[in-house]
Amino acid sequence: EAAGHGFESHRQLEGEPLARPFSVFGFRFSVFGFEKPRTVLEVGMTALSRSRSLVLVLVVLFAASGCSSDEADPSSTSTAVSVTTSTAAPAAEECAPWLEETVAATVEAAGLVGVAAAVVTPECVEQVAVGYSDIENQIPLGVDETFRIGSISKTITAALAVRLAEEGYLSLDDPVADHVDGDFGDITIEQLLSHTSGLTDFDWEGNIWDYLRDPSAIADRLGALDAALASSARIDPGSIQRYANVNYLAAGLVIEAASGSSFEAALEEFVTGPLGIESTSVESSATELPGHYIRMTPTGDPIPLGDLPTGLGSIAAWSAGGMVSTLDDLTAFVEALFADEIVSAESLALMTEGSDGTRSGYGLGMDVSSVGGTPVFGHNGWIIGFSSSFRHAPEGGMTVIVFSNDGSTDAPSLAEDLLSQALAEAG
Repeated sequence: EAAGHGFESHRQLEGEPLARPFSVFGFRFSVFGFEKPRTVLEVGMTALSRSRSLVLVLVVLFAASGCSSDEADPSSTSTAVSVTTSTAAPAAEECAPWLEETVAATVEAAGLVGVAAAVVTPECVEQVAVGYSDIENQIPLGVDETFRIGSISKTITAALAVRLAEEGYLSLDDPVADHVDGDFGDITIEQLLSHTSGLTDFDWEGNIWDYLRDPSAIADRLGALDAALASSARIDPGSIQRYANVNYLAAGLVIEAASGSSFEAALEEFVTGPLGIESTSVESSATELPGHYIRMTPTGDPIPLGDLPTGLGSIAAWSAGGMVSTLDDLTAFVEALFADEIVSAESLALMTEGSDGTRSGYGLGMDVSSVGGTPVFGHNGWIIGFSSSFRHAPEGGMTVIVFSNDGSTDAPSLAEDLLSQALAEAG
């Protein structure tokens, strides 16, 4: 079952206590208020032990955002006063009348910038946004905003790879080396998608400081993958499950080679296009995001990151964590995936199989857990200034999605709480 603030499976993958991470463009940095898996793109280092670097990043971030510490207005950090809602239901009656109150209470209690959430039942879809897109100018967060979804991208990438297998472009049993140049040994495509490749993430520690000084200095995805392939920490494929973003960077390259097109074009052709969803893609410089924020201490004020450039997805996180989406789009994707509209029922069973002797709690791009004894599938995501989570309970036909433009938000816990409440209401 999911435990604490995230899926226990990720805690097991690394075999060590989780840090309390926070992601700033995917690099190691400190964060407060929740736990998540240790990964390259979405894990934090303990900045409190690096006070000199902490001072540096504070100076850079304030300079980038046009703020200074003596300009801080305590009233500007109030968030739980703006609420927007959207309900789509056959009947006029709300299907989750408690959603707004629950989300607003979470935002208020944690002093969060903003949270958008959706509860989907067989009867209706209900959405709510609480807080702000822009604190300084008091611009409310809307239910139609585009958010970075971090590692939820892995679920979409896995679905795309499995769909290509069904279409005959590849086999999940294919050695990666059949499609992509590099020292992949006997690693198969399925082992990439299940994090059983034996690869370990490239340690980008320290690169964050270079990035904050010069955004063009960010390590690209090929550099990260090359470092992982050359690492002495890699182990035999199929021996254990170890969560690593580089698995999904390699999967993106496989998808390109097998499909004969760019990853982005394949995603549109086989997934987003047929579903008619237009706001789910790899982030680019043209992506419009709400204001997004980080904080340096548990009680610190949120610091805006709006002046840092967009485009992280296409540069580094890409198929592993670089996508953006909306509540409507991700709802449509999840509902279609579990209705066998993207892949077959047989393939979906493979994606949601959480234990096969090597895997434990993770299928193909999917966390496998339970809430109150009900099987639950989903994924969490963290990336600079954003936190996200989705949960789907097939038995009740229910989906919960949580997006936040505040990197300190414990989206997994809120998503689990909302799903628990929805299941309880359904009886």
